[in-house]
Formats: sequence, C-alpha cells, structure tokens
Amino acid sequence: VHNHFFVNFIELQLDITGVLQMFRHLEESFSKKLFSLGFREVECRFLVRTSAGSLPFRVIIVNPTGHATSIRSYVEVLEEGQTVLQRAEYKDDIADISGMWESQSSLDTMADSPTAPIDRRMSAMRDMLPTRDANATLSSTDQEKRLLLAAYPHMSDKQVKRLNALVMGTTYAPDWLIHFEVALRRQWLEMLNGRRLSRKLFPQVPLVATQMTIRDGVLVAGEGQQSVAMMAWVIEYFPPAYFNTTTHKTTPRKIVAVANDITVSSGSFAVPEDELFKAASQYSRENGLPFVYFSANSGARLGLSNEVKKYFRVANKGEGFDYIYLTPEDYNVLTGKGVVVTVEQLT
Repeated sequence: VHNHFFVNFIELQLDITGVLQMFRHLEESFSKKLFSLGFREVECRFLVRTSAGSLPFRVIIVNPTGHATSIRSYVEVLEEGQTVLQRAEYKDDIADISGMWESQSSLDTMADSPTAPIDRRMSAMRDMLPTRDANATLSSTDQEKRLLLAAYPHMSDKQVKRLNALVMGTTYAPDWLIHFEVALRRQWLEMLNGRRLSRKLFPQVPLVATQMTIRDGVLVAGEGQQSVAMMAWVIEYFPPAYFNTTTHKTTPRKIVAVANDITVSSGSFAVPEDELFKAASQYSRENGLPFVYFSANSGARLGLSNEVKKYFRVANKGEGFDYIYLTPEDYNVLTGKGVVVTVEQLT
C-alpha cells in the first residue's frame, strides 16, 4: 500500500527556527513504524510565527523506500486565486522577496482583522530560516521549489513499481542508488565527527549516477528501454576515504553498476538483458572500473513469440522439470508455418 497521511493543526503555532529539527526527531522515532503501516508520505499543516505575523506552513515527510527519508517544508501563498506552496527550508529558498509576493497568503482569506503585508511576513520568515547545510537534505532532485496545490494524484508508475518490488521481497532497481547515497552520507558523517571537522567540508553532491543504455552495440549515456528488465549506471562518488585533510579536497571515484528490474518480466534474462550486461561489463574492464551487480531475477526466459511458445511442453522430474519438448504433431505444425526449430529426437 502507498498511503498519504495528512494532519491539519487548527490552533497550533510554532516557531519556525525549530520546526525542521522537531520534525527530524519525529521522523527518526516513527518512520519505521509508519512505513510498516503502509504510510509513505506524512503531511502536516500549521501556522508559524514571525515578527510580522503568522503564515500557513506545511511539512511533508516522504519515505518511499523505508531506508531514506526526505523532509520538505513549504509556505502557502495565493497567486491569482490559487494556493501555491513555496519551498521554505533555507534562506536561499526564498531568494528574491521584493515584488515577488504581490498576492496574499491563504491565511489572509480567513483573517478577521488586517495583518501585515505578505512581503513583510515573508521577509521576516526568511530572516528566521537557517543557512543551507550541505548535509541538510538527502537529495534535491525530486524536490520542486514551487508546487501548485491541487488534488492529490494517484500513484505514479514509479510508486507502483516500488510496491511490486516490495511484494516480491526486493528493491526497485533505481532505489539501489538511494541506498548507496545513504550509506555514503553516513560514512562522511562518521569521518567528519570522528576527526572533529566542520560539516561544511561535506560534498554538496556526494554522488552522481548516469544511466546507461546500448546504441549500436556501444554503452552510452541515456535511459534504457522500458521493456528491458535491467538497468545500468556509471556512478561517480566522493568517498571520505579519499579526503585530503591538507587541501580539503576529495578525489572522486567511479564504478559501473547494473541491476535487474524485477518489475519487468520478473527481472528475467533474455537477449536484451544479456547485451546490456555484457556491454556494461566490457565498459568497466576497458576503463578499469569496479563492476557491481545487484541481482534480483527469476532466471532466463524464452525469447519467443506467444504463437510459438504455446506449443512447448514441460517434462516434469520430481519437484522440478527435466526438459522442454515438442510432440511430433506440434513440430510439424511449426515447421509447416516456416518456423525453424532445432530439436533432438527423444529415444
């Protein structure tokens, strides 16, 4: 299941300087329990206090994989009668205040008395927000800076695939990259804390993964075909083991990674998957890069059309199978249709 939990606090007002830290503590305490109950997103709406008045605020906690949680915070404003969520986690999220907030906050439509102009309240809130920390968010690739508040969408294709992989007891292939980044960030924190170094030395982007595909038999950057049950990446990352304490620079490393996509044909192997695996392996050897394989598959599959495949039969042997075969009649039917079948006669 993929549930969205929404809580609207009517009377609750919080000081924005401690909001994110409070929700991080809540996430650390309850994320595993919520995930086990099928909740992948938790959204809380409340008011935050500023020196110029209050503003409606939302915190959205997303944990799609059960291993990596992102916390996003937004302030509500009205633009042309529509509610817009403006990300408000750090000062630079609200970069240009002057002339940007011509409309009111959604709070103003419910106010019994005049409040300070939205510009003043946004400026006051911006002054209270912390400066961005390089280690503050796991990843910003999926975080929209401005969202139009609309009806909650149905599950995306990616969410459905995550659930299918979870049901089969494994991980959706692209989510291995998230696990990789989580482990890398933990290593960096251990290193910085152990050496009592500033967290400002944390790489702003510790990992970059480029998806690879095959074109004309060569491995190149690009998204693969959705019908292929395998994915490949070239991953560049900054391991703390290669951090130079004198220059405060980290030498990047590269690896090649491939993973079965369990949501396509149960992650099974056929010619397209073999070709991608071979190309990725060859690329890693030619460039002297480590090769990592995340295996979650159901073995090989017959790359045959259904018209041909329906004629094959299975000879059982105990709890498994011994071989596949064709009856003489079915063999004659296929060869009569021009299908070339190589067989060994049973004795």
